[in-house]
Amino acid sequence: DRDFASAAWALAMDADYFDFVDVRNGLRTAKLNPLFDLDPKDSADQQYLRTWFSLLTELDDDEAMQAFGDAVKFTDATQREARTLGAIASVAFGSRGAVSSAIQRWIDPHQLGSIWQSQKDGLSLSKRVNVFNMTSILEDPRLAPPVVSYLWYRHRRAVRAAGGAPSLVVVDETRALL
Repeated sequence: DRDFASAAWALAMDADYFDFVDVRNGLRTAKLNPLFDLDPKDSADQQYLRTWFSLLTELDDDEAMQAFGDAVKFTDATQREARTLGAIASVAFGSRGAVSSAIQRWIDPHQLGSIWQSQKDGLSLSKRVNVFNMTSILEDPRLAPPVVSYLWYRHRRAVRAAGGAPSLVVVDETRALL
């Protein structure tokens, strides 16, 4: 969705309508934390976390990939409630210059930290219909790749958990994603 065009329909359908900026009447703010929700022992989740770190930092060289692997290992060793991007990054990326610098904008609340710096993942996908207001995400080209990637990954996990049950994904305003 873009600019709340589907909000009234979504709420009438008893859908979860997620916004990425702030809470509005009847809408949920999508606070995301893949480190909380994903299982660092699951090989698919491990690979996705490495991909997610690469999307956040825009790095994929050998040193960065080693750092991302270390972050996944540290996530596994950390209690779920303590798995925030800031906590994991401070230990796993602390002395790695390029990775550490690149991840800071995603931790700092004055930059992009409000999207990923959450104690828990607020993306339940428990209802039959879930709608996402992508307006703020599509306004910043740095936001779309990691956010859209995570939403798709979580959707695929939900489909797998449901035994491969059919699902429908409607993507409106795709031009900005291309």
